[in-house]
Amino acid sequence: MVNPNGEWRWDCIQHLLPQAALLTVAAIKPSFTDIMVDYVGWRGEEHRNFTVKSTYVICSNRLGNLLTNGERNRRHLTNDSSCSIYGAALEEVSHVLRGCVESRSLWPRLVKDDKLNKFLRMEVKQCLGANARWTVPPRHWIKVNTDGARNTNSGLATCGGMWRDFKDKWCFGFSRALGLCSALEVKLWESGIFFAVGLMDMKQRCWDVQFLFIRREGNFPADTMTRFTRQGTSDYLRFMESQVDV
Repeated sequence: MVNPNGEWRWDCIQHLLPQAALLTVAAIKPSFTDIMVDYVGWRGEEHRNFTVKSTYVICSNRLGNLLTNGERNRRHLTNDSSCSIYGAALEEVSHVLRGCVESRSLWPRLVKDDKLNKFLRMEVKQCLGANARWTVPPRHWIKVNTDGARNTNSGLATCGGMWRDFKDKWCFGFSRALGLCSALEVKLWESGIFFAVGLMDMKQRCWDVQFLFIRREGNFPADTMTRFTRQGTSDYLRFMESQVDV
């Protein structure tokens, strides 16, 4: 896409992009091919590295562009804006996610009973951030959630975790400042502290131990525990009473 003189090869790209995009490209000085080569990057971050956080921001901002029949009708792609499953007059985002009988039957399995009505009355964007729930482990089991957090600007990191039993009873919690860490080092610290504070005790008691990956939305109690210590300190806090509402 760049000629030997370090200029854009407009003959290769001008027929592929709209005028607004071409003007944006024109403002960017291309690199010489002998200095560096093109590479695939994630546009959600300036450093072009993929992150879950930037993905969530992008998806949240585009929520209104979900191609419902109502949106398709607005774009003149169809004359029918109704729900094709249960015949609602207007199929819009709120209907697809909560109003339709099919989707409405799903939420009681994901949201606690005492919070369900409030959840269903929220704005769509607001409710999507509140629909995660922590679930109790099987009978006679204890669940341990751990998580780490790292400031991408400063590199300072913390980790934390909690133990709860099958009756939702708080057993133990911790939060520790880690100093300057990479994302990988944060995960190693997070796992290492878990081993140090509990696994040996479990083995001595002849307990069964299972390791499971929990998605970020369901691991929010551990994420909250990472915030009790101050980044850049040597704090290590232990909590014998519950600090998180799950």
